[in-house]
Amino acid sequence: MKENITGIILCGGRNKRMNGQNKAFLEIEGKTFLDLISSKFKELGIESIIISNEPELFQKSGIKVYKDIIKKSTPLCGIHSGLSNIKTDFGFVAACDMPFLKKELIAEIISQTENKYYAVTPNEGSFFQPLCSVYSKKCIPFIEALLSKDEVKVDRLFELVRVKKVSYEKLRLTDPLLESFLNFNYFGDYEKIFSEK
Repeated sequence: MKENITGIILCGGRNKRMNGQNKAFLEIEGKTFLDLISSKFKELGIESIIISNEPELFQKSGIKVYKDIIKKSTPLCGIHSGLSNIKTDFGFVAACDMPFLKKELIAEIISQTENKYYAVTPNEGSFFQPLCSVYSKKCIPFIEALLSKDEVKVDRLFELVRVKKVSYEKLRLTDPLLESFLNFNYFGDYEKIFSEK
């Protein structure tokens, strides 16, 4: 399945809650979040692309960059653009603010991917990790339908398509503390975690 999947890294714009910085360029031990995430795909032999409406920021990354096709304030637009631009049938979507994403966890989620499923996502109860999930290109018309109605929650997509849910319990075998899901919404979060690492 690795041969039929592309990494899709969602890199949003400058964030006021992050002191105006694009989270992709925050650093831990001299490596940017983008470098840390893209390297995990590379180690698995998976090509990756970037989705950003500021492509000029990523010219030196060596990774192809695509803008949102549909302009709305939701990660669904990034997922849509990613799926529309990849040549493989599936894309592994990762947010750019998940620097502790482990390649073993990526591999485990990918291993659960089958053609009959439109998405493969970590799940516990009512909680999902939509920005650490596999999506089929078959999701594109469903995403477009949601966006046409201004429905912007990614979880809504899971109500419309056939989804394989991967339990947190299973994923803890590869990532015991589930650090892969740790993301950063405020600069204070980044400073706190960085000081602990």
